[in-house]
Amino acid sequence: EMPALTRTVRWLDADPKATAAMKNAFLHRGKGLHYAALKATYEAKLGAASEAATDAKKFLLFTNEKKHAQWIQQELEKNGTPCFLLTGDVNAKKRNALIALAAEVGAGIVATIDTLKEGVDGLQHVASTCIFHSLDFVPLKLLQAEKRLDRLGQREPVSVLYLCLRESMDAWLSETVIDKLQQWEGLVGGTEEGLKTAVQGRGKGQSEEELEQEVLKSIYLKAGAK
Repeated sequence: EMPALTRTVRWLDADPKATAAMKNAFLHRGKGLHYAALKATYEAKLGAASEAATDAKKFLLFTNEKKHAQWIQQELEKNGTPCFLLTGDVNAKKRNALIALAAEVGAGIVATIDTLKEGVDGLQHVASTCIFHSLDFVPLKLLQAEKRLDRLGQREPVSVLYLCLRESMDAWLSETVIDKLQQWEGLVGGTEEGLKTAVQGRGKGQSEEELEQEVLKSIYLKAGAK
């Protein structure tokens, strides 16, 4: 039997810059404005991500952008928390070596979410705590990322922490992404192969771009935009 998995959403106090960027995206919907709002949201959570990883000591921390992963890893090293950085610049051979070394010495790992896809193994021996600094519009990516730790070989209960910022582009997470994660996992019994089949087309024949637009639309409606 697999150990239990627990998801926690930790809401952080609003950041003025991130809130302003979100409102600007809602009101004007101009090209690139929502990406600027996402960037402001991510940047406002960097310190909280570093603190969460420090508390966990052994962890797998995901973010979307390489520069954010680099910042977090450097901050952790300065604070005396050993960890390794995995981004697209790290080739497969070195990546696997770093994962094995992290498991051996008890270090954490900071990674961009697209770096650790299918076929990556050994992370379940590194840590049982998974931290998400940034999110993804496609819940499938988040669930697959969780499965890097929640898999055969894991001996401890897995704790997944989502860091979310109030009054920012994270506002949709608990109702949209987390709910879908729970539904999909229940549907396929937690197996990755079944997961791929179950969510193919996202249940509505949607592409990733269409799903993103649906999520953005729901954000605009919640903000009262017309």
